[in-house]
Amino acid sequence: MLVDTLSIWTAIAVGLLMLGLFWWTRRNYTKFEELKPDPKSDALDVTVIIPARNEARLIGDCVKSFPSGVRVIVMNDGSSDATAKIARDTGAEVFDAPRLKRNTMGKPSACFAGV
Repeated sequence: MLVDTLSIWTAIAVGLLMLGLFWWTRRNYTKFEELKPDPKSDALDVTVIIPARNEARLIGDCVKSFPSGVRVIVMNDGSSDATAKIARDTGAEVFDAPRLKRNTMGKPSACFAGV
């Protein structure tokens, strides 16, 4: 009986804690200002960096999915297909990611190089 009571109170405490964390994060989220375009121009000052390796099939649609005022940079991470050409043709800036150092993972390295 004691074990069941302890389990119930623990579950209630965890539930209340989760509810409190949810409320706190929601309150902080609503404090963020809405991104608005510069009154002098219609475009947001936004840059998107896309790490890509052998994504020729999807990269064109991905680049085209962003509004015209958004700067799109594709970090070509050693692709052996037409990823870089397709990205350039659809309006993205394409840079080659530096060669990987030993014991380095590909995507995070390309993201870091893009930044």
